[in-house]
Amino acid sequence: YFPLVDAFKQFTLSVALRIVLGEYRWQEWMKSDNNNTRLVALLDDFSIWSKGLLSPPTSFIPFTASYYAMKARKRIRNILLEVIEEEKEVLNSQVESSCDRNKKKSLIERLL
Repeated sequence: YFPLVDAFKQFTLSVALRIVLGEYRWQEWMKSDNNNTRLVALLDDFSIWSKGLLSPPTSFIPFTASYYAMKARKRIRNILLEVIEEEKEVLNSQVESSCDRNKKKSLIERLL
């Protein structure tokens, strides 16, 4: 186990969220204490998930690495679905002057 692994995991997750939310929304998102708590939960669950990623597929047996990885995956999915729903509400509340898809900056805007 290398000490930089956690730093790389945090970096990977923050880059992924910046891509999905866009830089401006990422900065706005990080100003909220609730979102900081969710980011910490995502990092913890991402760490659990990555440890169980290469374990034998015994997710049906409690207390195994793959069992915990599948539980963490469900929590990650729920948090990301919450974030996406919140971003949909933000996007729907904004009045866009143009429908030009090339001017949109976040992945969520491009997908919606």
